[in-house]
Amino acid sequence: RRVMTWLQRYRLHSFVRSSVWLPPVLGLVAALLLRPVIQGLDDVLGGQSVVGPDGARALLGALASSMLTFIVFVFSILLVAVQLASAQLTPRIIATVYRNRILKIGLTTFVFTFTYTLAVLSRVGDTVPQVSMWVAVYSNVFSIGFFIYMLDHVGKSLRPVSVLTRVGTAGQEVIRDVYPRPVAGPDDAE
Repeated sequence: RRVMTWLQRYRLHSFVRSSVWLPPVLGLVAALLLRPVIQGLDDVLGGQSVVGPDGARALLGALASSMLTFIVFVFSILLVAVQLASAQLTPRIIATVYRNRILKIGLTTFVFTFTYTLAVLSRVGDTVPQVSMWVAVYSNVFSIGFFIYMLDHVGKSLRPVSVLTRVGTAGQEVIRDVYPRPVAGPDDAE
């Protein structure tokens, strides 16, 4: 039986904390697992949407394309913003941006919504499942609202004073972790 060393645990923890792609992949998997559950709920309730199959396909297709646009936009802006901010302020900003929870939640939400919407779109036949449509439409509406919030949050977090405060705080935490007790000075030795 092999136990992980401290260094391996630290590397795994750091990888998970700094990973921008891992939470969206989990959102993708969650959407694929949730779709059959909600489809079963549709079958039990037996409700049909007031929107016809052609209208549902058009609506879901437009919503899916908007979510894909959000995903591409967020990743593009993230890369450009990190590059510019790290060049002008400090390269340490890269890790802080990639660890930003709001950014990860946003990307996860967008990927979940995109995947779920596509999954529902692929299941629209002669009838339109009502609960599945509700979940797809309302998750898209939520994603649009979260997108606006995320833009505001990321914009504020990339201001120089915010960046330098976070970098300074992180440096102080490292010093406290390395030196948990104050070092005795020459006057304290007596």
